[in-house]
Amino acid sequence: MNSGSFRLEEGGRSPERSRRQMTKFFVLIAVVLFLFAFGSSLFQAYADWLWFTHDARQPDVYAKTLKTRALLWVIGLAVSFFAIYLNARASLDSQAVFDSAPNDENARAAAGILAIVQKFARLLAIAFALVVGLGVAASFGSSYMQLWASQSAVPFGKTDALFGLDIGFFVFKLPWYATIVRTVLSVLVFSLIVTLLGYLGSSGLAKVAQVRLSQRSMRMHVSVLAGLTIIVYGVQLYLSRYFLTVHEGSQFVGPGYAQSRVVPFYAFLGIAAIVLGVLTMVNAKIWKPWRVLAFGVPALVLLGIVLLGIYPSIVQQYKVKPNSLTLELPYVERAIESTRYAYGLDKFEVRDFEVSAEPTQEEVAEAATTLKSMRLWDPDVLRRVFEERQTLRSYYNFFDVDVDRYTINGEQRMVMLSPRDIQNSGLDPKDQNWQNQHLRYTHGFGVVVSPANETVNAGDPRYWLSNFPPQQGTVFPIEEQRIYFSSYPPGTLERESYVLLNTKLDEFDYPAEPEALHKWTESRGIPIAGALAKFVFSALFGEISFYTTSDIVADTRLVYRRDITERASLIYPFLSFDSDPYVVIVGGRVLWILDAYTVTDMVPYSDFTEGVNYIRNSVKIVVDSYTGDMDAYAVEEGDPILQTWMKVFPGLVRPNSEVPADVRAHFRYAEGLFAAQSAAMARYHVTDSRQFLSNEDAWQVALEKDSPQVPIEPYYVQMRVPGEDVEGFMLIRPFSTRTKNNMIGWMAAFCDPANYGRVVVFRFPRDTQTQGPVQIDAKFTADPIVADINRQFNNEQSSIVPGNLLVIPIGSSLLYVKPLFLESKSRPIPELRKVVLGLQNRVVVADSYAEALQRLFGTQAGQTDAPTTDTQPDQPEQPAQSALLAGIAEVIRLFDQAEAAQRAGDWGRYGELQKQALEKLEGLAK
Repeated sequence: MNSGSFRLEEGGRSPERSRRQMTKFFVLIAVVLFLFAFGSSLFQAYADWLWFTHDARQPDVYAKTLKTRALLWVIGLAVSFFAIYLNARASLDSQAVFDSAPNDENARAAAGILAIVQKFARLLAIAFALVVGLGVAASFGSSYMQLWASQSAVPFGKTDALFGLDIGFFVFKLPWYATIVRTVLSVLVFSLIVTLLGYLGSSGLAKVAQVRLSQRSMRMHVSVLAGLTIIVYGVQLYLSRYFLTVHEGSQFVGPGYAQSRVVPFYAFLGIAAIVLGVLTMVNAKIWKPWRVLAFGVPALVLLGIVLLGIYPSIVQQYKVKPNSLTLELPYVERAIESTRYAYGLDKFEVRDFEVSAEPTQEEVAEAATTLKSMRLWDPDVLRRVFEERQTLRSYYNFFDVDVDRYTINGEQRMVMLSPRDIQNSGLDPKDQNWQNQHLRYTHGFGVVVSPANETVNAGDPRYWLSNFPPQQGTVFPIEEQRIYFSSYPPGTLERESYVLLNTKLDEFDYPAEPEALHKWTESRGIPIAGALAKFVFSALFGEISFYTTSDIVADTRLVYRRDITERASLIYPFLSFDSDPYVVIVGGRVLWILDAYTVTDMVPYSDFTEGVNYIRNSVKIVVDSYTGDMDAYAVEEGDPILQTWMKVFPGLVRPNSEVPADVRAHFRYAEGLFAAQSAAMARYHVTDSRQFLSNEDAWQVALEKDSPQVPIEPYYVQMRVPGEDVEGFMLIRPFSTRTKNNMIGWMAAFCDPANYGRVVVFRFPRDTQTQGPVQIDAKFTADPIVADINRQFNNEQSSIVPGNLLVIPIGSSLLYVKPLFLESKSRPIPELRKVVLGLQNRVVVADSYAEALQRLFGTQAGQTDAPTTDTQPDQPEQPAQSALLAGIAEVIRLFDQAEAAQRAGDWGRYGELQKQALEKLEGLAK
């Protein structure tokens, strides 16, 4: 006996040992699969923790997010896994009863398969439950913000008309309730499906194998699952009635007369489904539950089709449609009221504006500030000029040009600014190595500033801040011009990549003789000298150089996520952000201001714009371009959504009273908010329900181009509002009628601190024919002088680039302004060459804006003191002699490099250097 046992251990494997080895094998496979599936996620989670702790310096935000997501993820996985696993195992583990031995080959095979299925039922159940459970966990874990909002909800103080509930219920509570019900229902549906498949599969195999399965618990099991599923579906159906308040109808949002009649049916059907589910569960033992389901489910479906589909269609077709102007009025009224509240339109001032063909001499004189401050440079055109004139090296770029106002010589002036960003893709290919891209060329340098309406040298912009070293004078003194954090377009290397700062290697600062160098003096960024940090970021970036370089020291910091919008979206996950952050110069530093919005799509009866039906510019975020310091200020503290999130993250957003005065002076009315409000105003300027339904006074944002249709974007101007003494910086946008391009009104939002947030809508008489921008643009194009300019300069050597058409109110009339830029095709640098001005009945074209004003308005235009071309700067710049000597030295250096390239046979580089030298000479000559 003993020897036999010994031979078994020696000559074969005992069952116990085989099971242990099999267990180890499965554990190893599980670990490998886990690392394969979640390894990168774990690396990213650790990297995020380092970033929030050391760079963003908001570890509480990340810890709270990670903790809540993990908790919901675990709950979702545990509930779904065990629910599906236990049900699947029960359905696969039915006991087989063999009446007799299998008597044919197919039966024996089926019996064997059935035995294998039952033997490995646990593993199969675990695998399926794990796959489905991970999907449910991921979905439930991503709902953490709905949980926070539900827990910290602040009431709006406004109730909906249909249910009498505070709007906060719909915005904060309802989405979370719907998520819970949807998650439970999905778990039950998967459990029911896997249970039915398990029973059907086992029954099919058992039939082939000529065996019987135990039927004692099968009926009870399926009945309970089916009953629970129907009950939860009934709860979902009951909740769905609340979502009718944000249902988009053909004319307005929310239920109208017909849909309001079926709202109680949702509750009735939900309760009926709950009762049906309970009956299904109760009758599992005492009666055949299949009869309950066979009669109950079709009856419920048929009842739903009749009550929710056929009945409202009949009411809409035969009762509402013939009487819509009376029956729908109460529902239209609440849609108008809700939409105007949700977009803030109820706070707008609306004025009638009597349009005249031409302004009087007194009105021209009163509009002196408006005329003097007219913006002539189009931002995109000016950006192209900056790229050609002010990049100075191929590794710099200007991604955007912003419009702002500054006090110059005691007068508020409109200026245009653009930061000079680094763009490593512009480095010479042979210089695009790891050290240059990540350790040396780490930051942009300086901001180029130009007045919005002045030119020099027959068409070039006038610079108030430019060149290397910056010629800044006294108006824009900047103590720190380096730009480490900026607004980068998607897909750029600087947005997607990283830099290492405080290394052994000095950073390139800006081109000079000798080369200017810099060392970053801040402490943000992630310490990268440690072994674990190196390993994680080497894996994330796929970069081995973290280990091979000798330039990393103890104080080296890795800085990534340098795009200010990306940074803000991580630190303030409850906000949406404007697509156009703008740069300002305040206190000797270059700052970014980012407009942030609180939005939702759950305000009852409010109309939708770009997927949302409520918006507030509740927060302004200020970012230092050198240090990365980020401060968020609650500029609309009464917003319930912001109040809710300030309860979730206390102290994260600072109060409005803490905004520095010099920063507040540069707050602008947010473009995204203004665009949404103007889109809503196009329909909801109408407050009379009957008139709204007839749609006879519908507007649209005026078009800049008709084919294809291009709406005029909101634009900033420095002007005086007709009829009052207020002069300032504001954002405006014109409207036209929906059916024609006739202009019907315009909207202006004040930006200066004394009137910030004030919005005025000017409404034209409906019985007048005021030409809109598209019509005026066609008149400009047809003008003989403009047509001759187009014929003369649109050729193989040059082209005319039209600027944006601006519509500016002057007294009781409208002034239309369009600059024309000349661009050489061999050297694409737009130059402002012509200015076209127009009134309703007249068009003038001139070489300068001042000359065009003189032709349009006569001698009284001289009172406007309008800017002229070729004006001299009214602030000191770098001494001309010093600039000339520096320029000559630069030309000599370029020619020397060109000669070296020629000797080396690099003719491509030789030609490029020759071109740069000649361009520099031309600039010096000018």
